Amino acid sequence: MEQQYQYDFIERTQKLLEQYDKQLLQEEERFEVTLLLNACIGLLFICREKYNDQFPTSATHFDTIQSATKIETDKSLSNICRHIRNSIAHCNFELNSAAGKISSITFKDYPIGNCDVGKENFELTVSVNTLRAFLLDVSTQTVNSIKQHPQK
Repeated sequence: MEQQYQYDFIERTQKLLEQYDKQLLQEEERFEVTLLLNACIGLLFICREKYNDQFPTSATHFDTIQSATKIETDKSLSNICRHIRNSIAHCNFELNSAAGKISSITFKDYPIGNCDVGKENFELTVSVNTLRAFLLDVSTQTVNSIKQHPQK
């Protein structure tokens, strides 16, 4: 039953994003990027932390994300997602805007105990749309894997 709850949480997080898109809100009242960053808990953190053995090895837009990533040497999906998780969890991200609208996010991660600017071991700037598609694909693949191969 616990496993069902976990991927229900992932699927419900996906549905929240879909429902938000259908809301008729004034432009100045739309906070879809804030919702997307909050949704990372359900779309990325739980998938990677709880179901690492069923976590995919590739995803939609992974090539784009992988090529834009400045990182030590390991550019695997799991490692990039770990750095994105750390960036969000430790508030090491920047929202970038174009024409008054958030267009991309820069994620940074640092070696343990060293949060000095310029000492990053990970940096990624990705468009909001690319990040969203990437997170939805990673979470969908993870849920499908869980359903096909339930953990014992």
